[in-house]
Amino acid sequence: MEKWILLFVALAVVIVYAIILSWPIPPVHPAEQIPTVGGTYVIDGRVYLVCDANQHSGAAGATVYRGKVFMLFDPNKPPAPPLRSPEKIQE
Repeated sequence: MEKWILLFVALAVVIVYAIILSWPIPPVHPAEQIPTVGGTYVIDGRVYLVCDANQHSGAAGATVYRGKVFMLFDPNKPPAPPLRSPEKIQE
C-alpha cells in the first residue's frame, strides 16, 4: 500500500514539473529591455545614451526612465519630457 502512495506522489510531482516546464514564457517587449551604461536607447524617436547617474545627474537634456539616467545623444534635438516626477529626478 505504501508503495502505491509513493508511486502516486512521484507521478504527481513529474506531472506538475512537466506542466511548469511547458508553460509558455511571454517574450520580453523590446521597450522593457533597458541597456546598461554606455548603451543607446530610443525614447519617443530620440536616441539617448545610458549614463551613470553619479556622473551625469545634472546633464542638460537628461531624462530618467526606470531608474536609469538617459542623456540625449543628439544635442541638436530637444530632450523628451521627464518620464518621472521632478522630485524623483533630483534624488
